Amino acid sequence: MTQQPFSRPGAIDLSALKDVVSLHNVGGLAGDGDGADGEHAAGEHGGAPFVRVEPRVHMRQLVRFLAARGLTVPMVAEVEKITVGGLIMGAGVESASHRVGLFKDTCLRFELLLAGGEVVRASERENAALFEATPFSYGCASFLLSADVRVEPALPY
Repeated sequence: MTQQPFSRPGAIDLSALKDVVSLHNVGGLAGDGDGADGEHAAGEHGGAPFVRVEPRVHMRQLVRFLAARGLTVPMVAEVEKITVGGLIMGAGVESASHRVGLFKDTCLRFELLLAGGEVVRASERENAALFEATPFSYGCASFLLSADVRVEPALPY
């Protein structure tokens, strides 16, 4: 996050938030073991396997990252260029939604930047009202910095 020369003092460029940050709690699911691409997070989210992603990650990028490890997210968007942030902050309805819900229903936690500059985490147990208000908000309540999204084994098709 760098300050742009043309921006207001104190402004931050968040356009770089486009990486799959890490994979957690995948022991037994993925061939390369627990904490495959990130720090070991045993116990986080009750031990549920998840991937931590930044909002500008395209669905194609996320699917390829997970498929290489034999994993997938429960709800894959058909549009490859849609971002994780767009699925969360927008509608996130896809053809699999009748089985698994909306994309937001596969999210375990959000890391958010509030208007006052405070970074908070929101989940069903922590800042629950903010966790429920974030999807469909189009960024009105906060700015999404990362999301923890459930993963599961990819089945052959």
